[in-house]
Amino acid sequence: SFEIERIILLRPMKNGDLQKIFPKVPAKTSQDDISQSGLQSGKSEALLNWLKQWNGDAPTHIRDENKIEFLLALQVDDGPPWGLYLKSKNDPKNYIQLEDNEWQTLSLLFSTEIHSILRMSTFRDASLQNQQVRLRAVATAQQDQEVAPLINSAGLTEIMQQVQRVAPTLAPILLLGETGVGKEVMAQHIHQSSACLGPFVTVHPASTPENLFESEFFGHEKGAFTGAISQKIGLLELADTGTLFIDEVGDIPLSIQTRLIRVLQEKSFRRVGGTRLIHSHFRLITATNKNLWHEIQKEKFREDLLYRISVVPITIPPLCQRKNDIIPIVQAFIKYFCRRYNYPLMVLDDTLKSKLSRYAWPGNVREIKNIIERTVILNDLSILDTVGAHQSPAFKEQAPLDLETYFAQTPTLSQLEEQYLRYILEQTKGRVRGPDGAENLLKIKRSTLYAKLKKYGILTK
Repeated sequence: SFEIERIILLRPMKNGDLQKIFPKVPAKTSQDDISQSGLQSGKSEALLNWLKQWNGDAPTHIRDENKIEFLLALQVDDGPPWGLYLKSKNDPKNYIQLEDNEWQTLSLLFSTEIHSILRMSTFRDASLQNQQVRLRAVATAQQDQEVAPLINSAGLTEIMQQVQRVAPTLAPILLLGETGVGKEVMAQHIHQSSACLGPFVTVHPASTPENLFESEFFGHEKGAFTGAISQKIGLLELADTGTLFIDEVGDIPLSIQTRLIRVLQEKSFRRVGGTRLIHSHFRLITATNKNLWHEIQKEKFREDLLYRISVVPITIPPLCQRKNDIIPIVQAFIKYFCRRYNYPLMVLDDTLKSKLSRYAWPGNVREIKNIIERTVILNDLSILDTVGAHQSPAFKEQAPLDLETYFAQTPTLSQLEEQYLRYILEQTKGRVRGPDGAENLLKIKRSTLYAKLKKYGILTK
């Protein structure tokens, strides 16, 4: 006798107002519609006042018998009642009036059902959160075994102090450094140290075809373009409540940079071919080995995007600038891979350590990891003895320092001092003493100079 045309569920708020929670998308507005805008504007004041003042005596209220329109009060919890608005499309003449006890039964059934849904939703959310915590603990333990020696190396002490301060915040971080220095490892460490419970989502623009950038970043709806046979969730949406890491951010096309600026500002976007606004709250970490200021001058990167992604810029120095870290990192990888492949622990002699320390490692940490894994798998330490032999002559000597690029990365005073000492020793051909030595050129005590050279792992004659 009551065929529903419209149903709306209203929830009481702490401030005494009512919020429409179903349907989520308001129906077309009409004179008799209870839309969210109507709730906010006070157009339904008479109806809502009844629900606010309901004392439990009667579970229903008939607004207009000619329209067959009801408001059913639901006692979901100990607080104020919820409201279930019902409207029939039947002819009022055919409507059969329900008795009070029938309305009370109906109210109890709806209240019990909503209460059960809320309990299941709360249980599901708690279960998902506990699962995320457990997975994160496992990921952290696995990460610690492999990368803890990398991020805790002596040459990164100042940087790690800065990371510890910024990790708990949601400030965007730009990681700068050469290829292979461990920018993604650092980004994962920041994510693990943050309050983000969501996933760590990595984007590699260089490996993404330009015509698929929008679909990869924002997702697409079914039928949005030729070949879109199903809906696709974009990386921005996947990173909700987590961290979005964009590696080599300088490779993003200008058209996507423009859209990304808006996403970072509003934390919302639409899928390709979609109309619904999607909200995603993520922590942004980007990385690059390029000088983005040069890219801006070449009109290949937007200046306003650089300001948004580099609230906290962090420069990770290459291994050639922190020689003292080479052997500890080598030994850490030997220990890790020997344990991983269940091989006896390999031991390096002093001659091999000296050789590895002198090598420039242009591939940085990634190169060390690669050659150590190969050494362990083949169980052949002689592989390390040939390190650098495969290098082209152009890499055997350290490339000249591009000061403009180097200063743009805001190096620390310690990094500047090390680079200057290396430059001086290059001019003196490694000599420290004598009229042509570094001590005479720098006008400092020999003991002080030796202490500094030892600090930075700089070998001398």
